[in-house]
Amino acid sequence: MTATTLTPAAQIAAAVRTDIKTASKAGTLALPDGAKIRVTSHNFAGGSAVDIAVENVDKAWAISIEKDEWDNDKWRPTAAAQALGDQLTDILAAHHNGRAWGEVRVCGLAVDRGRIKPASWRPGQD
Repeated sequence: MTATTLTPAAQIAAAVRTDIKTASKAGTLALPDGAKIRVTSHNFAGGSAVDIAVENVDKAWAISIEKDEWDNDKWRPTAAAQALGDQLTDILAAHHNGRAWGEVRVCGLAVDRGRIKPASWRPGQD
């Protein structure tokens, strides 16, 4: 049986999972009851990504719907969802070391203060 070597993105995802479990057990992660966190890694020709998704939360807890100047619905994270997104973004950013892209989403809505970008990222590359 050969040993499996994890890609850098998979290593980051594993470290992020460990930190999330530690924060959750310590009670410092602001998770609503029943919430599930999924951490995934992806590898592609241009690099890699580590994404965090918070699922199984009440939409009213996560999303505030406001009207814009044209009376269209504008979805924004609630203060609680944004706080959780900030915590998870900080955990992810502490591990990526410029080696992977990433995103934090709560109930499908990006809450990561802008995407986690590799160190070589420059504005306009999105």
